[in-house]
Amino acid sequence: MLNIQEKFINLLMDLKVVSEESEIDSSNIEALGNIIEETKLLIPVVGDFSSGKSTLLNKFIGKDILAVNVLPETSIPAELYYSEREYNIAVDKDGNETEIDDLSAENIQKYSYVRRYINSDNLKKIDPIILVDMPGFDSPLENHNKSIISYLDKGVYYMVLSAIDAGTISKSLMTQIKNIRGFKKDFSMFITKSELRSKEDFKAIKEEMLKTLRQVSYDKDIYSISSKDINLFNEVITKLDPENICKSIYIDSIKELIYELKSSINVRISALKKDKKANDKIIDDLKDAIQKIEAKRARLIEDEKNKNYESEVNSIVQEVGKELNNNLDSLVNTAMRGDSEGLKEEMLNIIQPIIIEKTNIALDNINVNISREISADVKSLDSVLSEYNIPNFIQKIESNIEKYRDKIKIPKLKNTGTSSNTVYKTVMTTAAILTSVVNPIIEVLIVFLPEIINLCFGFLKDRQQKEEIKNQIISQITHIKRELKVQITQIFKENASKSIEAISESFDEELNKKKEEIEQVQEELSSKKDLDALISKLQDNLKKIDEVSNVLYSE
Repeated sequence: MLNIQEKFINLLMDLKVVSEESEIDSSNIEALGNIIEETKLLIPVVGDFSSGKSTLLNKFIGKDILAVNVLPETSIPAELYYSEREYNIAVDKDGNETEIDDLSAENIQKYSYVRRYINSDNLKKIDPIILVDMPGFDSPLENHNKSIISYLDKGVYYMVLSAIDAGTISKSLMTQIKNIRGFKKDFSMFITKSELRSKEDFKAIKEEMLKTLRQVSYDKDIYSISSKDINLFNEVITKLDPENICKSIYIDSIKELIYELKSSINVRISALKKDKKANDKIIDDLKDAIQKIEAKRARLIEDEKNKNYESEVNSIVQEVGKELNNNLDSLVNTAMRGDSEGLKEEMLNIIQPIIIEKTNIALDNINVNISREISADVKSLDSVLSEYNIPNFIQKIESNIEKYRDKIKIPKLKNTGTSSNTVYKTVMTTAAILTSVVNPIIEVLIVFLPEIINLCFGFLKDRQQKEEIKNQIISQITHIKRELKVQITQIFKENASKSIEAISESFDEELNKKKEEIEQVQEELSSKKDLDALISKLQDNLKKIDEVSNVLYSE
């Protein structure tokens, strides 16, 4: 277990004690602690086919367990876990798991990925990091595209490998680097097989790669790995900084739990100092706000039926068409060689980063607009709740929703007999509820984009003239744009509907929680408890929260 995991778990245990002493529900604190304890950091090792990934990982593992020089069409992602007993679990597209011994190409192609449990000291040392041996990026085959794109959402960091004999970063690899950035993930770049070139050549290739990587704001060094290097462990771990990765995943959610706990205590203290009439007034205000949110939710859902998001969709589709036309000469030359697979791959390389970047931006704007529409009807609660020492409460909910895309998604707990989605949402808090929905961009890239591209390739015939091929590709670009428009419009409509439900539910839950807290205080006021002693205890608990949370700001 990482030091930061222990630090966070201990902090949450302290917060749980304070929460229980304050008679506040601590289930979300406990759930987050369990998730942190079970943390696995998936680090895909990616690169072109034959970039040396499996060779290097075998050296790191300490045994030749991963297939080397396998044809690109036969490989699927392999997640590498430590275990004294060595075995393999294959996972299909529906999440069904099967223990298998035979990892031959014929046996594994029906699965999405395989978990390899291997008795390796280095795998044990890097826990909770889980390295993932990925298929090569330069294969145009659909199973590779599915595997690679699916890990854009799963991976928390990436190791990107490019063999020195390639001399540069390939187009397909650069596309996936852009995709990684499009999902707001970070990576480290490695040049492999460095012993195949002189130091002068290495320096020149490295400078050229750094120049290329500037377009994705890469601000780190490019690191060298020799095929004879047995110190991959040091190369990976020292560059990845798992402590910081783990911290970046959880620290915002912990801070939000602290904010929520303090606001709950502040509400109790303030309510205890007021009379029943004043508390009844705020309870009525909260009930009224919840009804307004329900009414706004219904109106937004009804309005959604008539929206087509034409402006947003056209902007994305036109950008796709523009980039395809800008690369028309290259596409024609590939088609002239009769390389239909290469032409499909080139088109995918052009289209993928545009869809990821532009669609994510548009979806963010849609979600922000939904949040602002819902919050507009209950803004008046901010001034009311400020009397209970929680100023800008509605504004805080809205702000969290607006910045949700910048947060790293917390992994789900394993199924423990309760709904994993319920546990997930309990822990995630308002800002990250939206990320619990499967990323719609993944679906269009995995399912629809290859289908759209495949429909365009009945036109390649022998002995065609260049101008004829050019005109045919232009006509296919029009077809691609039309099909993309249909799919992206559907994504926007489905995402908006889910966002309306998720965002309104977030407001509902937060307001209901405050209502229930004040109602609980009303019962205590009726019971004639020693209110001064209770207030004093709650004030002491606020100080305890500040004391134990100092660990978040100490290095």
